Amino acid sequence: MLEYTLGDNPLSEDPDDKKAQVVNVRTYSQDEVIDKILDIGAGLTNSDVVSVLSGLKKVVTVISDEGDAVTLELFDTYPSIQGVFKGVNDSYDPKRHRTRINLRPGVALRASEKNIKTKKVPGGIHYTTIFSVMDVKSKSVDNLLTPGRNLKIFGEKIKVVGDEAITGIWFINQNDGTRTQVETSDIVTNRASEVIVVIPALTAGEYKIELKTCYSGGSTPTKTSHESTFHKVLTVE
Repeated sequence: MLEYTLGDNPLSEDPDDKKAQVVNVRTYSQDEVIDKILDIGAGLTNSDVVSVLSGLKKVVTVISDEGDAVTLELFDTYPSIQGVFKGVNDSYDPKRHRTRINLRPGVALRASEKNIKTKKVPGGIHYTTIFSVMDVKSKSVDNLLTPGRNLKIFGEKIKVVGDEAITGIWFINQNDGTRTQVETSDIVTNRASEVIVVIPALTAGEYKIELKTCYSGGSTPTKTSHESTFHKVLTVE
């Protein structure tokens, strides 16, 4: 079930218009996905699946490096160029322009969109939820990251509480899965609805943010941690 709550819609002037906020979404790692493939009983070993995924990653990367597109049942990729060109005689300049690989759901995932069952839950019973982030240096919302500068994270029950070995904030590289944790000393502000951190020294690429905490909303932390992975991909240029 895709759980959601209803809240105010900031894009509408009608106070009766509400916006759905998806909550309690679990994120599966590659290892967990592999375990599920093995559970299907397709006659494959762990090394078989790892080899296939590794081969897929290499081939898609090579095709993308050549500026070409990929169409699979799970996803499609296509390249684009960002930035403003000054007249028809202007050319690509890496200081002003950026190539980007775009992803969109393939046929299989678009079919899944119709199969998702939803469940409305009362507001206040869910745990950590990241609503939005803002890169303070660039003023970019839900888009860019500037390493070494502050990032504002907005949400509900996002205060980082608990043993730092299992709780905290991570930036997850979407290319190789590398996880970079924010040092405790780099959490500048730590509130239930707003957390400000210093962005680690991340290399150029695309990242997702994961936040784990034992914050309960009161003085007594929860016995187990709960998490929220921000649904948008953020970019270090």
